Amino acid sequence: MEIIYRDGLAHIVSIAPSSNLIRKFLCTDFAAPVFDQLSIPTSLRDLYIPLIPNATEPRDIYRLPPSPAVDEAWDRITRVNLISISEDEVRKLGKDPSLTIRSPESWWSETWGNGYIGQIDVFHQIHCLNMLRQGLITNYNYYWGEKYGLTPPVQFGMHLNHCLGTILDNLMCHADVDVVTFNWRESQDEPFPDFEIRKQCRNFEAIVEWQREKQLNDTIKRWKALEKPTDAKQRQMPPGLSEIDPLGTGEIDGVRVLRLDDVPEECQQRE
Repeated sequence: MEIIYRDGLAHIVSIAPSSNLIRKFLCTDFAAPVFDQLSIPTSLRDLYIPLIPNATEPRDIYRLPPSPAVDEAWDRITRVNLISISEDEVRKLGKDPSLTIRSPESWWSETWGNGYIGQIDVFHQIHCLNMLRQGLITNYNYYWGEKYGLTPPVQFGMHLNHCLGTILDNLMCHADVDVVTFNWRESQDEPFPDFEIRKQCRNFEAIVEWQREKQLNDTIKRWKALEKPTDAKQRQMPPGLSEIDPLGTGEIDGVRVLRLDDVPEECQQRE
């Protein structure tokens, strides 16, 4: 490994992509198999998230009001494709291969592989963030109003809650200790936070492109065609889930729903 120092910051110049040292140095994912297949570039970026998004700034499109263009931008970075990992990689992740689904032989190829089914977690995390975005009261009617009205099914609330927990756990796990400083600003009498933070960042686009190159054709069709073996070793359902959602539909006889709280009675009438 070679490290140089510039402007008071340490920069990794070169290091083997599969080295455990880089994972420790960058405080990154535990035993992630992707590191053994992809050398992810990093770069210094000034992350600045203004309080009000700028419609002319491409990186702010994710925060703009709902529209087909905004949805297209989110769809591109939340598209979860399946990848193949080996039995040894499954074990390194602390998982039991006997509880992990292996891909059927019909999926196997030189490009995709012939191992166990996996997905890259960052896309799941961003999907969860997108679900919370769509669930905002200011966005709810656009995405779900016509389908659910003011009585979304139990599963909808559970999905949002899961997404919130996913993001919170990951934020706490990675525990970003970068410092936000404050400035005096014109027309402001109180300190104003400076959200322009310099970080060592992975090249997210390289990961998107790598996943695209490795993607499995007809993923949804293949997924739905999977059949549970009669002798499959199984885990128990999460506690309470079978009582809340016995059929996995979010409703019981089309009746059980989770109403929005504190909505006036006249607003709860469905046409």
